[in-house]
Amino acid sequence: MPSVFHWIPAESAAGLGAPPGLKQRSDYFKDSVGGGNFALVRQSVMDVLMKLPPEMRVLPGHTDETTIGREWEENPFIRVWRGAEPEGTVRVRVAGEDATLIVWSPDYDGGGKAWVRFSDGRDAIVGGSRVERS
Repeated sequence: MPSVFHWIPAESAAGLGAPPGLKQRSDYFKDSVGGGNFALVRQSVMDVLMKLPPEMRVLPGHTDETTIGREWEENPFIRVWRGAEPEGTVRVRVAGEDATLIVWSPDYDGGGKAWVRFSDGRDAIVGGSRVERS
């Protein structure tokens, strides 16, 4: 399912008691991304959010406010997706399957979020508690 975004213009924000900016559901967090269908999450983040102006404020579902520009520079998933950092190579297990840990990032709940690639080539974004490091 693609992301749903709600833009709150400045003139409406005051009446709602909310700051103007982009609000969305839980597909995108400060320094991380949401789970679900890997291809759709990546497309939503890279082809929609990262095309917005860098100064645009984003109010993610579960974490602190951030900006598009900050996430472009500091979000580990986005840095790898745009080629600024290499993919990880650490071997792990997820739900009993061998995988490669491509990205590890902090998550809003104090745990972590991981992008893993399974031996058959499938990519997935999973909660850090599911990743077993050897």
